[in-house]
Amino acid sequence: MVTTPYLCARRGRYYFRRRIPRLSTPQMLVMVSLGTTDRAVAIRLCVQLIAHMDRMLDDELHIDLPAADVAAFFKAELARCVSSVRRARMVERMDGSMTSEKAQRNRLETFVLRGLVEDGLREEMAPERLNLLEEGEGALAQEIQAGMFREFISPGFNAEIQARAQVGRTLTQLDVLQLRWAAIEARMAAHEAAETVPLHNAEGARDAAVSMLRGLMQEAVGGAAIATAHVDPVTTTVSVAPQAASIASPKAPPAAQPILTPGVSLIEGRMTGTAILQQFDAARLQPKDEEFDGSAENVVVERSFGDDIAGTAVRMIW
Repeated sequence: MVTTPYLCARRGRYYFRRRIPRLSTPQMLVMVSLGTTDRAVAIRLCVQLIAHMDRMLDDELHIDLPAADVAAFFKAELARCVSSVRRARMVERMDGSMTSEKAQRNRLETFVLRGLVEDGLREEMAPERLNLLEEGEGALAQEIQAGMFREFISPGFNAEIQARAQVGRTLTQLDVLQLRWAAIEARMAAHEAAETVPLHNAEGARDAAVSMLRGLMQEAVGGAAIATAHVDPVTTTVSVAPQAASIASPKAPPAAQPILTPGVSLIEGRMTGTAILQQFDAARLQPKDEEFDGSAENVVVERSFGDDIAGTAVRMIW
């Protein structure tokens, strides 16, 4: 005979009898008369009471995962996802495996992740989101979405995020869903960051090369000046060309002169906010770009910047 939990009989009548976790004592239980002597009716009423009490206990006694814990988990997941996505993108760009198809898939994965966060987990993409795609991309986007949907609802995925969350108690279904949402949002943010921010350091590398080239040019100019010194065959004394005198003098080696943006001068005396703003204003006084006609041969760059902070900042802004 099948035993129904929390159902008991006394003198032929049936009762619902249950202990409330953390509140009831072994002697103080919840006991409700089901008002029947019919076992079939009692079982049906008992099942209904169990469901009702489960909902009540979940609403009144359950303590949700604290918001701070979810936020901390999101930050940890975001750092992990950003590192993972950046590493994967760097490898595929540098190992020669990057193709237009792979670049398209990367972009669509970002698009799909955004949809899963905003529209909710669904196996098929929402029609209004499909309409935002370019022609011919719908089938691939649907395939990516279905794959991600199966991954996110799989027991393995949820077991991994629960292990990474390191919550020291049994999680309810609501807790699991909160952690799942945080994990998916972190992955979405990492993919969007990889699409938005360049992984390379082209600008920094170029600026470093320009600075190095200027340094080499300074050294070359100094060497040429020293080479202009000549020996007088009659007096056997060394005479130095005027333009090289300061370089050739052993008593007063010249200090390296900074290359400044035209119009910008070094701040002398007290460094104030007004003086710094004047430097920035001077660095901004560069020729305006003429309208580009589409021909690379007609590009004329007349701006010039030095190594000063003001010029560097204005160049980065432009």
